[in-house]
Formats: sequence, structure tokens, C-alpha cells
Amino acid sequence: MSIVVYERDEESLLTLKAILEEIGHLDNYMSSRVSQISQMMGLESQPILSEVKSGIAVEVTLLIINVDGGEDALDFLKSAKSDIRYKDIPVVVTSALGFNQNVMTAYAFGAVDFIRKPFSTDEAKARIHAALRLNHEIDRRKARENEITEIANQLRDLTQVLRKLSLIDPLTEVANRRAFEQTAEQEFKRAKRNKKALSVLLFDVDHFKMYNDHYGHQAGDLCLHRLAQQVQATIKRPGDMLARYGGEEFAIILPETDIQGASIIAERIIKCVQQLGIRHEYNSAAPVVTVSVGVATYDTYDAECTPEKLIEMADKAMYEAKKQGRNRMSSMQSDLISPFYIDAR
Repeated sequence: MSIVVYERDEESLLTLKAILEEIGHLDNYMSSRVSQISQMMGLESQPILSEVKSGIAVEVTLLIINVDGGEDALDFLKSAKSDIRYKDIPVVVTSALGFNQNVMTAYAFGAVDFIRKPFSTDEAKARIHAALRLNHEIDRRKARENEITEIANQLRDLTQVLRKLSLIDPLTEVANRRAFEQTAEQEFKRAKRNKKALSVLLFDVDHFKMYNDHYGHQAGDLCLHRLAQQVQATIKRPGDMLARYGGEEFAIILPETDIQGASIIAERIIKCVQQLGIRHEYNSAAPVVTVSVGVATYDTYDAECTPEKLIEMADKAMYEAKKQGRNRMSSMQSDLISPFYIDAR
């Protein structure tokens, strides 16, 4: 930590040097030329983090500037206080001319104290000590501000993590119902605004209660996790979203997807779940775990359609698939009175 001193006359410079050494400051930068001080601080060249002398980085803790030189000294002070490296460094000005216009201008530029010349050793020591304490308080304030900023960043990151976790189903590690409903609302508004199709798929595990009763709840949880991850891998587009809707029921949002495209996705899901080969001897549709899928598509010409209505249509279509024998899909479009059914086995 160095004190930088500009004094016009050598006698004052030596006096200040002795005062600073008396109070324990030996590593100081002192000059009777403004240009030399300015160059040393990097104010006349490309900005750098610190000036280097004998391989040691300079860290300025206090500026003592004689303002009797007028314009040069004041320009140097203004330049130093405009530099991000020195803007918070306390400045003490000296003058043999009393509290004159130059001193007042120096205060306007950011000086914090004034020492009258010729120097009174006790007064100079007291004012320099006060300025150094101010610098210490500024450093403490900055450290506290940095600490608060870091805590705020950590809290922000934690909030983002918690928000994300609040939208994830812990068992299956896919989105939960809350996330699905929020996204469905957003995507429906976008589809309506852009006059694009939007499809929703609902599906659940066929005879899952019987699977749980026979193989146990732990096996049931593992089954749902494997199924969710398998289906998640089948959904390719970033905008598509799989969510656990409740129990053994899942939902998928497919933006900008018409009923034909959604039906193809439904068929893929049915096949990929069956290909898992999870044994289920109490399933009437197959000896392995299967799903029944309902597809509903928002038609841009249906002004009365809502996200809730779309989900309700998908739910009805899913139960139609179950009525038709499970391990299959049925689909419904918002402008059609009756669903039509596709056997996807």
C-alpha cells in the first residue's frame, strides 16, 4: 500500500517524506513533477491495473497533492478521480496560499482534506491518519459490497435451482404437472397468436395398479422412472415437453404439431414403451408394460378452444383407447365432433 505525493518544492517534499516515515509509511512515491506522478500511475498511457516499479505492483492508498501549481495539479487530480482504479482513493491537498480557489476546486474534484503549509507535523500526521482511516473504511465497504453481491448471486442461483426443482417430478426426473400446466398455457397462447397447431398427448400405464399390487411399489416406481426416461429420449425437439401428470399418467406438449404429426409421436411412444420389455403378466393388452395414449390437437379455426378443453379432449381420447383394448391411441381434433381412433399395435 503506497502513498503518492506531489509537492512542488523539494523542502516540502522532504518534510512530508519524514512525516510519512514517522507514521510508518516507508514505501511512498514522491515527486515534484506532475507528469512523473501521472506517468507512474498510468494516467498518461494505456490504462493498466497497476504501475510496476522494480517488479512490485503499486497499490495506491492515499494521494497528497500540492495545488499551488494551479491547472496542472488540478488536471492531474481530475484525471486520477476519473480513473476507475483511483476514483475511491482519498485525496489530501496542500497549499501555502490558504483555503483558496484551487483548494475549493480540488474539493469539487473529490479531495477530502486540506493541509496548510508550512506543515505542522502534528496536524499533518492527524490529517493523514484520518485520510488513511477513510481509505480503510472504503476498502471495508467495498469488501462488504462484494460479499453482499456474492451472496445475492448465490441466492439468485439457489432460487433458480429451487424454481427448477419445484417444476421437476423427483421420481421420474421429468417435468411435473405444475410445469406442464404453465407451459400448456404459454404454448396455447403462442399457438393462437401465431395461428399454429398445438397438440397434447396424455397416456398412462395399462393396469398399473395390478402391476403395483403384484410386483410391489418399489418395482412400480422403477417402472415409471424407466418409462419416463425412455419416452423422454423419444421426444426430439427442444420445444416438446414430457411431464408426469399424476400417478402413472403422463402428458406431452407438442408445439406446432398437427394431428397427423402428434399421432406419429403417439405411435412411437407406444412402441418404445413396449420395447422396454418390462414384464407385466397382469396386463390384458400384452405380457409387458404398455401405455394407452390420447391425442388432442388445437385447430386454429376453433375460437372456443382453451388449454383446459384441449387437455380434457386428450383425456377423453386416452380413455377411448383403453375402451378399444389398451396399448393403442385415439385422437381428437378441436374442430371435430367425434374422435377418430387409430390402432397402433
